[in-house]
Amino acid sequence: RLTPNVGDIVRYYDLDGGNVQGQELVGKITFLTRTTSTNSFLAEITQLEDLGEGYFAEYSSTKRMSKKTDRDIRQVSPLRASFVRSEQAYKVPIEPNGRVRVRQPTYDIEGWEGPQKAAINTNVVEADGLVYAQLKFKLLKNAAIAGLLGTVIVNIVKGTEDSIIYLAGAMASIGYLFFLSVKTDTLASPDRKLGNNVANLRFLMPVVVIVAVALYNQSLGDANPLKDATNPFDRVTAEQFGSAVLGFLTYRIPLFLGQLQEALGGDTTAVLPGSAGVALQLAQTSIVEPAEVTLKDALVPVLLISGPQATGRD
Repeated sequence: RLTPNVGDIVRYYDLDGGNVQGQELVGKITFLTRTTSTNSFLAEITQLEDLGEGYFAEYSSTKRMSKKTDRDIRQVSPLRASFVRSEQAYKVPIEPNGRVRVRQPTYDIEGWEGPQKAAINTNVVEADGLVYAQLKFKLLKNAAIAGLLGTVIVNIVKGTEDSIIYLAGAMASIGYLFFLSVKTDTLASPDRKLGNNVANLRFLMPVVVIVAVALYNQSLGDANPLKDATNPFDRVTAEQFGSAVLGFLTYRIPLFLGQLQEALGGDTTAVLPGSAGVALQLAQTSIVEPAEVTLKDALVPVLLISGPQATGRD
């Protein structure tokens, strides 16, 4: 039984004017959802670029969004496709007449209830949510503490005016973290689009500080240190700009100190970026003494073949 899955390579048609059936296209299923109106399933398909000789490749990320379309699952035909790494494309069998060879005209959806959903452990989700909330509060709290300490130091070293600008930059960094958390909080919710739009306000935080300083200088009148400036970008002094930027970057200090503390505590993988830290951690946990490794006399060879259903795996 051949049922649809995300990642399948399929054939579908797109109307191109005079052809009643439409233009034959090849694409990849990227999403499946049930439709209540037709009691069927709707497939989001991303068109693949025809390279010739049966090779079909994904478009660049800039074009991929414009190549998405929706089709009733009963209007698409599954193909037997294999990914060729040397070509960075999918190889699809071609008929002598130049059309793609389908595995069967349609999927077997009679009695099919849709893609299987993985079981979700609600206890784990609640525990992870609690850990995330604590981490978010910790980041905001540490950024606020670092900002206050930095303000005191700047006040002692440079004076009141620079310390106030530094404090404004530090408050902007807290706002940056807050709006970033809004994006994370709404990542998998129906309000994701709204969350993204609200989260984009974080990019305005440092701009607001610089504009506020420029307006402050403008309000000084003759005492404005840059009253003769004609360039709108020259409304703040280098010292004021540096105080604002340093204040905004204050939130990075507790992050760095946290990683350094973990490293000094024995976890050297904490300061290694990305996959390097993961690889070192796996290497450390997988090292065993040679004496502990024993070989069985009778070893049974096992051949495991895995891959997407589009490659012919049933």
